[in-house]
Amino acid sequence: MRVKLVSSIFLIFIIILVSLGILIFGLSDEVLISKLNSLSTILLAIFTLIYVFLTYLILRSNNKMVTEQNRPFVILSLPTEGTNLILLIRNIGKRPAYNVKISLSSNIKNLITLKGFTFEKSVLPFLSQKFLPPGIDIRNIIGQTMKILELSEEQKKIEISIDYSDSFKNIYSDNYEIDLNNSISLQKIVQEHKPVYYFKKISDNLDEIHKVIKSRKS
Repeated sequence: MRVKLVSSIFLIFIIILVSLGILIFGLSDEVLISKLNSLSTILLAIFTLIYVFLTYLILRSNNKMVTEQNRPFVILSLPTEGTNLILLIRNIGKRPAYNVKISLSSNIKNLITLKGFTFEKSVLPFLSQKFLPPGIDIRNIIGQTMKILELSEEQKKIEISIDYSDSFKNIYSDNYEIDLNNSISLQKIVQEHKPVYYFKKISDNLDEIHKVIKSRKS
């Protein structure tokens, strides 16, 4: 967008130069010198305006970049730790976040699989924070991955909306979706069997080795 704007300004400037060249062509020397003096003053003014405008664009771009780098940035994620699913809220930005409000789609209730845990007790109290400093984690166990594996693919998709502000009253709003189908399914390979299963496999392998050794001795 800015490149197109600068190109348009340059094109207009060229058109002005050509037009002025046509106007002064064929004039007498005295008139030509007078016109050139006037033209140089006009060109200087135009160059100054263009320089001021481009400087403004650069400064505004730099200010926006600095603001983005130093803003608060609140995220909600659903990582796994062992067999547990964790509700994790974190400010990964460089400034505190104020008046944090988080909304989750109704599918979040399907993920609360621990006995005695409910959305109202285990999730809702954490979704509203008046003050969230950078680098601070808010976490709570809400479910077990083995039970979540039994849910359908759609039930494991959570839509998230987060609204908050900074100390300068700037408002931020982020919307995204978490799909647990990939992260949870990866644990199925490890959690598919109980420890007894693996002990039995080890025992069977040792029996096979013992039989081979015994047959060679005989």
